[in-house]
Amino acid sequence: MGTFSFKKSIADVEDPVLLPEDWYDFEIYKEPEIRPNYSLSQEINEDTPLEEIEKLMAGNEKLGYNLVVYLESESPDDVYNGRKMKANLPWPSDADEELYDAIGQKVYDAKMQRIEKFADAFVGSFEDKELTLMVGAKGAAYVTVTPGGTIPGREEDSNNIDVYRAGFKEYGER
Repeated sequence: MGTFSFKKSIADVEDPVLLPEDWYDFEIYKEPEIRPNYSLSQEINEDTPLEEIEKLMAGNEKLGYNLVVYLESESPDDVYNGRKMKANLPWPSDADEELYDAIGQKVYDAKMQRIEKFADAFVGSFEDKELTLMVGAKGAAYVTVTPGGTIPGREEDSNNIDVYRAGFKEYGER
């Protein structure tokens, strides 16, 4: 039998603290990448041929890819500083070129504009067809609190970056 000691009692262990909904400064801490969104990731594996993925995506507009940007919060408050989060920006697909959103804009174009707004706020460049985002670039994003059970696999409330409604701002802007 092993007995181990800690510096404090289990009764003194603090529960996690969510970021309150608000604007926060962030830094890109890891190289962004394009990854399957949650819905597509449930349908494929790493060995699924590209032709099969394209067929799946053509038949279901919820399947697609995200530009995943890895962000770390910067705050003078230690409780909120250093939080690692992901901004999952929907990546345009060929099928999006044929679809229109609720305001009459091509879905492909709406996704490109959202990515451009992110790039502008995080000092990236979006020239013609080329997007560049640098590790170490800083900007601001709006953090929300998502109720537990809303996101598959998460039973507790969690923080998320709002990539749809709030948009993005330059570093230090509120």
